[in-house]
Amino acid sequence: MARRPSPDIAALVRGEVVPFDRIYFRCTPRLPSSGPRWGWLAGPILRGTGRRTPDAVHLDVFVVD
Repeated sequence: MARRPSPDIAALVRGEVVPFDRIYFRCTPRLPSSGPRWGWLAGPILRGTGRRTPDAVHLDVFVVD
Protein backbone atom coordinates (compact mmCIF):
# COMPACT_ATOMS: atom_id res chain seq x y z
CA MET A 1 0.00 0.00 0.00
CA ALA A 2 1.50 3.35 -1.00
CA ARG A 3 1.26 6.14 1.54
CA ARG A 4 1.35 9.81 0.80
CA PRO A 5 2.90 12.24 3.25
CA SER A 6 0.50 14.30 5.31
CA PRO A 7 -0.01 17.92 4.22
CA ASP A 8 2.12 19.02 7.18
CA ILE A 9 5.08 16.83 6.16
CA ALA A 10 4.71 18.02 2.58
CA ALA A 11 4.83 21.63 3.83
CA LEU A 12 8.06 20.91 5.74
CA VAL A 13 9.60 19.38 2.64
CA ARG A 14 8.74 22.56 0.73
CA GLY A 15 10.55 24.56 3.44
CA GLU A 16 7.43 25.96 5.07
CA VAL A 17 7.05 26.37 8.83
CA VAL A 18 4.32 24.18 10.34
CA PRO A 19 2.69 25.22 13.65
CA PHE A 20 4.18 23.45 16.68
CA ASP A 21 0.87 21.87 17.68
CA ARG A 22 0.66 20.06 14.33
CA ILE A 23 4.01 18.19 14.39
CA TYR A 24 5.64 17.48 17.74
CA PHE A 25 6.89 14.56 19.75
CA ARG A 26 7.81 13.50 23.27
CA CYS A 27 10.92 11.59 24.29
CA THR A 28 12.65 10.00 27.26
CA PRO A 29 16.38 10.22 26.52
CA ARG A 30 18.90 7.89 28.11
CA LEU A 31 22.51 8.95 28.43
CA PRO A 32 24.59 5.91 29.37
CA SER A 33 28.27 6.47 29.89
CA SER A 34 31.15 4.19 30.69
CA GLY A 35 33.40 7.03 31.79
CA PRO A 36 33.37 8.19 35.42
CA ARG A 37 33.27 11.86 34.43
CA TRP A 38 29.87 11.49 32.73
CA GLY A 39 28.45 8.59 34.79
CA TRP A 40 26.10 10.92 36.67
CA LEU A 41 24.11 11.40 33.45
CA ALA A 42 22.83 7.81 33.63
CA GLY A 43 20.96 8.42 36.91
CA PRO A 44 18.36 11.16 36.40
CA ILE A 45 15.07 10.61 34.60
CA LEU A 46 14.91 12.86 31.56
CA ARG A 47 11.79 13.94 29.64
CA GLY A 48 11.78 15.91 26.46
CA THR A 49 9.67 17.53 23.82
CA GLY A 50 10.60 18.06 20.23
CA ARG A 51 9.41 20.01 17.24
CA ARG A 52 10.28 20.03 13.57
CA THR A 53 11.22 22.98 11.46
CA PRO A 54 12.07 22.76 7.78
CA ASP A 55 15.80 22.45 8.47
CA ALA A 56 16.13 21.00 11.99
CA VAL A 57 14.69 19.10 14.93
CA HIS A 58 14.61 21.10 18.17
CA LEU A 59 14.70 19.29 21.52
CA ASP A 60 13.98 20.62 24.99
CA VAL A 61 15.07 18.13 27.67
CA PHE A 62 14.23 18.41 31.37
CA VAL A 63 15.35 16.53 34.48
CA VAL A 64 12.46 15.00 36.47
CA ASP A 65 12.99 15.22 40.25
